[in-house]
Amino acid sequence: MGEICGSAILGLNVPDAEVHYKPGSIGHLIQGFDVSVQVPEGSTDNYGEITVKGRNVFMGYMQNEDLTIQAFDSENRLRTGDIGCYKDGFFYLSGRKAGLSSLVQWSVLECNVASQY
Repeated sequence: MGEICGSAILGLNVPDAEVHYKPGSIGHLIQGFDVSVQVPEGSTDNYGEITVKGRNVFMGYMQNEDLTIQAFDSENRLRTGDIGCYKDGFFYLSGRKAGLSSLVQWSVLECNVASQY
């Protein structure tokens, strides 16, 4: 769910920030989101799964309580599956949580975008 994580965090134009961009980062946390990095116990670095809570984060899977329970932690934060860290006011991504893609069946709608314009 990198698209969720990026939209919740990426805010390159943060008015109160001294530095607006750092190479390699995905940006600052933008207003209206509560983002947390769930660092595993015993970890030697600050990397962990990024979890997100906010008004525009989806509320769950329609008519599928089991997947909804898996998608959120005990504090109702969405488990994005993105692995990253927060340092010096910026978020950095390093990868994806292993095995996450097996939770959801994906349906892909194919279309020719060029023919629509």
